Amino acid sequence: VILDAPLLFETKILPWFCYPIVCVYIEDEAENVDRLVQRDKISEEEARKKIGSQMPLALKVQKADVLIDNSSTFEALRNQVTRYLSTIRGW
Repeated sequence: VILDAPLLFETKILPWFCYPIVCVYIEDEAENVDRLVQRDKISEEEARKKIGSQMPLALKVQKADVLIDNSSTFEALRNQVTRYLSTIRGW
């Protein structure tokens, strides 16, 4: 089962019922803002507010068991996810 719950990540209960915790991230703030603007059809200001209201990336990275870098192409992201999933099959 894969649980996509970014807000749950910010609580203290997630590690009690989810393992591993996977963080898909992008470090470049400008790219992050651009993608959010395009995806959600919002202004740059709204995107920055949304990002600013979230847990800092450094803390998310620290809490995660697995990190997946989303700073490249969709194909690169898919390859990383596929490689990771192949390592956990059979659990």
